[in-house]
Amino acid sequence: MAEPPRHNLPAEPNRFVGRERDLDDLRGLFGRTRVVTLCGVGGIGKTRLALQVAAGLLPAYPDGVWLVELARLGRGELIVPEIARVLRVREEANRSLLDTVTARLRELCCLLLLDNCEHLVDDCAEVAAGLVAACPRLSVLATSREPLRIASELIWRVPPLDLPDPDALTPDHGWSVPSYGGPGSGERPYETGAAGEGGIPLGAAPSGDAPLHETLFGGAPPGEAPAGGGPPGGVPRHELPPSDMPPGEPPPGGGSSGEPSGGPSSDEMPFGEVPPGGVAFEGVPLHETPYRDLPLRDLPHRDLPYRDGPSRDASSRDVPHQDAPYRDAPYRDAPYRDALSGEVPSGDGSPGGVPGMSGAPGVSGPEAPGEEAPGRVRCGVVEAESVQLFLERAVAAGTRLGADSLPDVVRLCRALDGLPLALELAAARTSLLSPGQIADRIDDRFSLLTTGGRTAPARQRTLLAAVEWSYDLLSPKEQVLLRRLSVFAGAFDLDLAEQVCAGRPIAGTEIVDLLGGLVDKSLVLCDEGRTRYWLLETIRRYALERLRQTGEREALRERHLGVMCALQQRHFATELVAPGLPWPERLRALAASKSLLDDQRAALDWAVESGNVPLGLRLCTINTGLLPLGGNPAEIVGWIERLLSLDLSAVPAEQLAHAKAYLAYGLEARDELSRSLEVAEESLAGMAADNVFPRCVMHSLIVVVLLRMGRVDEALRHAEEGLAVATRSGDAWNQAAGLAGLSAVALTRGRLREAQRHGEEALARACEHGHRWIMARAAAQLGAVAEARGDLVTAKARYEMAVPWLRELGSDIDLARCLARIGRVAAMLHEFAVARERLAASLALSRDTGQRQGVARCLVGLSVLAECEGDLEGAVLAAAAAAALRESIGQHHATTRIEELLGRARNKLGDGRAAALWSRGRAMSLDDAVRHVLEGERQSRQSPVPAEPVRRSLLTAREQEIAGLLTRGLSNRAIAEELVISPATVARHIANIMEKLGYTSRAQIAVWAAEQASGSSA
Repeated sequence: MAEPPRHNLPAEPNRFVGRERDLDDLRGLFGRTRVVTLCGVGGIGKTRLALQVAAGLLPAYPDGVWLVELARLGRGELIVPEIARVLRVREEANRSLLDTVTARLRELCCLLLLDNCEHLVDDCAEVAAGLVAACPRLSVLATSREPLRIASELIWRVPPLDLPDPDALTPDHGWSVPSYGGPGSGERPYETGAAGEGGIPLGAAPSGDAPLHETLFGGAPPGEAPAGGGPPGGVPRHELPPSDMPPGEPPPGGGSSGEPSGGPSSDEMPFGEVPPGGVAFEGVPLHETPYRDLPLRDLPHRDLPYRDGPSRDASSRDVPHQDAPYRDAPYRDAPYRDALSGEVPSGDGSPGGVPGMSGAPGVSGPEAPGEEAPGRVRCGVVEAESVQLFLERAVAAGTRLGADSLPDVVRLCRALDGLPLALELAAARTSLLSPGQIADRIDDRFSLLTTGGRTAPARQRTLLAAVEWSYDLLSPKEQVLLRRLSVFAGAFDLDLAEQVCAGRPIAGTEIVDLLGGLVDKSLVLCDEGRTRYWLLETIRRYALERLRQTGEREALRERHLGVMCALQQRHFATELVAPGLPWPERLRALAASKSLLDDQRAALDWAVESGNVPLGLRLCTINTGLLPLGGNPAEIVGWIERLLSLDLSAVPAEQLAHAKAYLAYGLEARDELSRSLEVAEESLAGMAADNVFPRCVMHSLIVVVLLRMGRVDEALRHAEEGLAVATRSGDAWNQAAGLAGLSAVALTRGRLREAQRHGEEALARACEHGHRWIMARAAAQLGAVAEARGDLVTAKARYEMAVPWLRELGSDIDLARCLARIGRVAAMLHEFAVARERLAASLALSRDTGQRQGVARCLVGLSVLAECEGDLEGAVLAAAAAAALRESIGQHHATTRIEELLGRARNKLGDGRAAALWSRGRAMSLDDAVRHVLEGERQSRQSPVPAEPVRRSLLTAREQEIAGLLTRGLSNRAIAEELVISPATVARHIANIMEKLGYTSRAQIAVWAAEQASGSSA
């Protein structure tokens, strides 16, 4: 079987342009810290940069790199379930999902990429901090518009793309375009000589962004003036708490670990004044510096050349930065030392002389005050990252720009401040407008924003200008559609867009052309086949605000909720209820339901917000994506309970009863048996007789609950009643479920022939229906019957039958259970290679999904395997580890089975050795116990562990004899005839056996006796 992928990173939609040094530096930071947050305004490219960084870190994380997309989540409590979904971790009974996720991540060396944290920043910070504290090999890469502000967080301010030199293409200087095949051609747009040639300085240019910390910690070391090659040890654009710095290394900025030379210490620094460049606060984490909570406008403006506001005294110099000879120069990571200490000298020590491209002159003299905010790298034209991105995206839009357009491209890139999203939006318009026309309109938009008194930071105004400009260029109907598309939380298809977004002034038939136009203008993204569409989060938030301003939000959210209900009703009927459909059609319905989970959650959020309880409950009761069959039981319970806590006066009693049915379903999956039974009985009492499908589901659920509670007679009544209703209605799904329930009841009572007959009928009805889940359940039931009968070959075959069906569904927990059963039976058949493979696979699935009960089940199987292979010591160790694990999660374990194993160990190894092995096994790590059996490792002698007393078996010789006869499926009368005793005596012995072993059925005794006989003969 192929190894599963170690990541879930999406394929790149187009070429990633620029930021090469950022990629190298960010990847290198993960050797020094475990939490990195990429911060910046929307549209600056945080997500794209994070994906590139994460892809490059795959070799460093053997357990994978996992993207968790948070933009579509509306509430903080959904963060942990989303992480669990990505990691394939499932909820456990009596344990919070966060604890299960934490336990899983504690074992892994992996990277979590938490994308778009800003709208849930407090909850993200709490979750991330807890996971990092508890999981020593976990790293977190986050993207957010603001830092998480957690311990050990390194904050990396994402800069805009490099800007071209504004003077390189002026008519006074003249210019020429080098031979260059364009972005993606593989040709280098700019070549230069060795370092130091041609008057090119090695000094650092201003970085593309100017976070506060760079002014506080940046610059040349005090006492050293930048010259020639520039100051040593450029400072990265990040905030790193001193506690995360490697021992012996100076803090960022080149200062020493002691008090910096030439500058005051942190204690001497007056509040409200900016220290000179290069001063580090000794021993003070960044989040304790005086400026942590100050808004930028409150800081001394003249000394803070921050990107969002020009510095009055700043001047800068341009240094080419992309060429190989300068890879080791701190060109992009230098803070604004030029703004604080004067010009960056050229190679010969005097200003001027930086060539931007072939035939282009350098820049001489400082820029005029107010022309440009300092802190971004300016360079030659074609090699500038912003120009590269614009040209490449223009080609993608079907436009190939000539050399005469470069001055306008330069003007446009600078007007858009190097913001990637703004550049992409502009490039998408080049099929209709020239770069000059686009730049003119952008300038007009800036004028409107300025005169309108906007108070947003400059870069946010830049993005707003670009988005508003793109929006204003849309036709009125395109604007309406874009606004309405913002109600979708996830990806959508054309059909869904037509259902939700059609309506005056847009006809349904117009949606396809309008949507295609939005795709062409880069406001809507799509896959290669144009079957799935989605909006970038920045565009979606803008459009959603526009939707609110136009007064359409409430109507569109309500329509979205109604469409989700109608779609799910259709998918539910196709997947489960409709007769005679082929399995591929049912599977497509299930896949479609799961693909809409984000929108279903958004619709349920609106149902709660608006108080539309009837539609909210309806969506819950037809949602197989949220039910335990394919979803998270905690989630369906949570949604229904939230809705039931609202005003129910408009909800019909029949609908309330229907909703309680699915609440009971979720509660049973969470092992809340008493409450599940109570709710299920209330549901049955309130449902109409003609509401067939949910009534049958409730009968089947109650059978499961009652059998788990040991109430066999009551379970029989519900199984018969549910089967009768399903048979009258021709409901194949519930006929199969009812027959499987009757088989389970018969098995519990020890009526193996009856159990076999019902099981075979259940499988036939399940195959008639075609759904793989009910087929797998029926096959597993037949496997349990065969195992109780002692027919291990048939049992293994039946369990194996269910495996491909469960794999197809992706039902990991059910698959892990089935594989463990196969492994145990294969071990008793002495098919040791098969047993090893199946138990190892089951164990991996159980650990991946965080299911400790599944891990304990595998350890029991490994104990059987070890004993069958003659490794009695390994059998005791694995059984002890399983018992300890089950006790830790409050699960009952078969003490008598363990006592029988220990009895054989005492007879063969001696009492002292058996007790010591048991105690050692309980103290062993799970990994050690597993390795001992699967890999044949023998435990080295350790210091003695205090032995724990173990009760000896209480079964008499006669009771053991009767237990052995139960494996043959004999009735009480047949056993009595064989042993020449009365049937009443047999019944009394069986009752005693059940009491001693803690069992509730003859079938359980038979399975136990078969295992003991197999172990004794090994």
